[in-house]
Amino acid sequence: MMKCRRKEAKRLSELLEDDHDICVLLAFLRERVPGHIDLDALEAFYEIATSQSQALRAESHELGTWLYAQKTKQFARMLQTLDRVTRNV
Repeated sequence: MMKCRRKEAKRLSELLEDDHDICVLLAFLRERVPGHIDLDALEAFYEIATSQSQALRAESHELGTWLYAQKTKQFARMLQTLDRVTRNV
């Protein structure tokens, strides 16, 4: 059970990291590239990157909602129970 949660938390981290990378790249391009590249190509890239960013955020939201659905006290109790069970094995 905890392996699954760890795997999903890692996946969430990767999704958020990828979205951040896209946002940083778009900010860099907005500041430094205009005038040095075809504006139509740049606009097409913006559209694709923005779409990808939205998809990453949607998946992150869904995964985060699942991963953090449990209240803190409930999660702590579950960990205590798992600890007791694994110590008795």
